[in-house]
Amino acid sequence: MIRAVKICFAKYFIFSGRARRAEHWYFVLFYHLASIPPRAIDRYLTENGAFIPIFELIVGLCIIVPLLAVTWRRMHDIGRPGWQGILHWFAVVPMLSAAYALDGSPPAFKDAYGDPLAYGMLAIFVGLFLLVMWWLVKPTQQGPNAYGEEPPEW
Repeated sequence: MIRAVKICFAKYFIFSGRARRAEHWYFVLFYHLASIPPRAIDRYLTENGAFIPIFELIVGLCIIVPLLAVTWRRMHDIGRPGWQGILHWFAVVPMLSAAYALDGSPPAFKDAYGDPLAYGMLAIFVGLFLLVMWWLVKPTQQGPNAYGEEPPEW
């Protein structure tokens, strides 16, 4: 995991090239583990009157660019365009709207759109998420591809 973290921070703004599956998933694991302490601190602070989860926000902002970059490179590793690795993120706003609509939204939203639209938006998000996850767990494309040489073995 330490190797993946070093590589990802060394390639902070590098969206070209390829990243092996292990590099991507170890960095994702690091991101989730690194967000636990700031999340705990922020929970304590919000219980005591603070309103903004500032520590989690800081960690998230520091890690989001290399996380995007390694996901982009991971998609290149299987021969797909990098933007497809963040495809499910475009469905986050509709998904959050759907969750809000299904869980006590203002009547105006339900009257205008109804529950079927909310379930549809939720289904689109889940579908895109599962598609991207399937791509991200695929093995490395052997040999060179349009995005560069095969990355070295771990």
